[in-house]
Amino acid sequence: MKRLAFIFMLITVLSPLAPRLAVRAKLFSAQGWHEHADRAIRRALRLVRRTDWRCLLADTLLAQGGVMVAAGREDEAAASMREVVQVAEAKDYVAAAQRATTALESLSDRAAGRV
Repeated sequence: MKRLAFIFMLITVLSPLAPRLAVRAKLFSAQGWHEHADRAIRRALRLVRRTDWRCLLADTLLAQGGVMVAAGREDEAAASMREVVQVAEAKDYVAAAQRATTALESLSDRAAGRV
């Protein structure tokens, strides 16, 4: 019964919360509030990493990469994008893998690991 309650909580509470936090992080980032954006996206990732929802993880990592780029933290953005590629390819989530690959190509050579 406890397991069923936990699954219900994941479906009803956590599943919509992580994407909302990711959107909030993007909005904070657009306003230049990078510390708030960082906190929101890290919280979203903590929630998603507790699940086996790999596509949601890939989407949240993509959001983290965008937040990191906006904050001028290209090395961290590249790490997020590389993780997206790994997660997305393992799940056959082609769209996320392509977006992450495109984002990696747009980063500086040093951050993307091409030096």
